[in-house]
Amino acid sequence: MTFVGCQTMQHEPLEDVDSVPPTPVVTDVKNYAGGARVTYSIPEDETVLYVKAIFESQRGQIREVKSSVYKNHIDLDGFGDTNEYTIKLVAVNRSEIESEPTEFKIHPLTPPLHDVFETLEVSEDFGGVNTKFTNELQKNFIFYTLYKNEEGEWTNYDRLFTSAKLRDYSIRGLLPQPTEFGFYFRDEWGNISDTLVKNITPLYEEMLDKKLFKAYPLPSDSYAWQGAWGPVSNLWDGDYVSLANLFYQQTSGAKVPNWITIDLGQRAKFSRLVVFQSATERPSYAYNYGTPRNFEIWGSNNPTDDWASWTLLLECESIKPSGSPVGVRTPEDQAYALEGENYNFPLETDTYRYIRFKMNRSWTGAANLMLAQLDFYGQPIQ
Repeated sequence: MTFVGCQTMQHEPLEDVDSVPPTPVVTDVKNYAGGARVTYSIPEDETVLYVKAIFESQRGQIREVKSSVYKNHIDLDGFGDTNEYTIKLVAVNRSEIESEPTEFKIHPLTPPLHDVFETLEVSEDFGGVNTKFTNELQKNFIFYTLYKNEEGEWTNYDRLFTSAKLRDYSIRGLLPQPTEFGFYFRDEWGNISDTLVKNITPLYEEMLDKKLFKAYPLPSDSYAWQGAWGPVSNLWDGDYVSLANLFYQQTSGAKVPNWITIDLGQRAKFSRLVVFQSATERPSYAYNYGTPRNFEIWGSNNPTDDWASWTLLLECESIKPSGSPVGVRTPEDQAYALEGENYNFPLETDTYRYIRFKMNRSWTGAANLMLAQLDFYGQPIQ
């Protein structure tokens, strides 16, 4: 017979739940655009887990920003003005007990939101309005376009999510009649810029009838196409979705520059060209392979293979909104490519029936032109 004696052991907490962490000491405050960086020190204490800043936003909301104990600074962002703000800084231990707060003031510099708004330029465009703005710090913004309806009420028409450094953005689908528009920005913290209000009359345009388009091969044109995809007529078949309906030049023997010639079937005064680099089924092909990065659009009414019979209408460059290198694409880049890249013709451009698309450089340096669709807009000449 064996007798076993047992003793109950009481486990103590790993740390003293009643201990109060030491108060952090602010050593430096550097104000910057829309916020401030606060540098601090904490007397040594193994129980401290993180540091927390507490403050009231301009809209009366209490905000908290946390920083790991392994850092000696905390960034406070999202201020929509340059007012003075009172900040409380506390240390928090593993039992979520807070130290006594350290109070201090910050004075954020002019927020990026307002700097971007100051660069905003707005003008009439074919089928809508054109906007241009600069976002030097590449912060995340939502750009809103409103218009005043027949009842005199402001109505949201369009919004653009962007972090691009430079943006040339057109809002389309609007009637050619005087309209009062409003434009403003909102940042990721809900701060709103001023509103630019302007009366604009969009210019009339329509998409040219693709049923009239056909290839117009000239001796030096590059019409040979890769067997996996299709002929040059795929560029105007209206299929923006199917990968199988891309136009992809023969790789063997291809060189740049190269070009193709298109008969639009009617003369037109062009307003813009929309280039779709890739089909919706494969957005990763955009800004890649043989998609054009630098190209030219030439026009003629009496085309021959001699460039003397052609007039240079546009010199174009495909630009990724993010500015990232080849192979890297942000969601904004993808959306921009799938919506089609717009290239506006000068207002003084004459009327033409025949077009030459000349690729000078692709995104990867490949010599074989690859495209999904080409849309031409303007005013047909009957």
